[in-house]
Amino acid sequence: MPEPLITCPSCHTEIKLTESLAAPLVEATRSEFERRLREKDSDVARREQQLYQEREEITAAREQMETSIAERVEAERQSIAAEESKKARLLVSNELNAKSNEIGNLQEIIASKDQRLLDAQKAQAETMRKQRELDDALLAVDLSIEQRVQVSLGGGDEPVWSPDGRRLFYAHNQAIVVVRNRRSHGSVRARSSAAKSSS
Repeated sequence: MPEPLITCPSCHTEIKLTESLAAPLVEATRSEFERRLREKDSDVARREQQLYQEREEITAAREQMETSIAERVEAERQSIAAEESKKARLLVSNELNAKSNEIGNLQEIIASKDQRLLDAQKAQAETMRKQRELDDALLAVDLSIEQRVQVSLGGGDEPVWSPDGRRLFYAHNQAIVVVRNRRSHGSVRARSSAAKSSS
C-alpha cells in the first residue's frame, strides 16, 4: 500500500506521510477532538442543568398560579354564595312582610265584620225589645179602651194573664179557664176553653 502524500502549502512540495510524521498530527487531532468533545459534553450538561432549572421554575410557577387561581375561585365562590344568601334573605323578608301586611288587613276586615255583626245583633235585640214594648202597650190599650169582651157569663176568680199577654187564665167552678185573645182590625176576639182542676 503506497504511503499517503501531503503537499506543503508554501513550496508545494509533496511529502510522504510516514507513520513517524503522522503520529504527532494524529495525536494533535485526537487531542483537539477530545477537547472539543469535552467542551461539547460540558456545554450539553450545562444546558441540561439549565433546562432542568427552568423546568423546575416553570413547575413551581404553574403550581403557584394554580394555587392563586384556586384561591381566587374559592373567594369568588364565597362572594357569590354570600350575595345569593343575602338576596334570598331579602326575598324571604319581603315575602314575610307582605304576608304580615295581608294578615293585618284580613284581621282588620274580620274585626270590622265582627263589629258590624255585633252592632246588628244589638240593633236586632233593641228592635225585639221595642216590639215587645209595643205589643205590651197595644195590649194595655186594648184592655183599657171600651172594646172589651166579656169572656164569662158565670164570672170567674183569680184572673192571670200569660207573659205574652195573649191568654187569660181564671178559675171557675173548680176548673181553669183559658181565654185566647186575637186582634183583628183593632178589635179583640176571645175564645175560652176549660180544664178540670186536679185539686
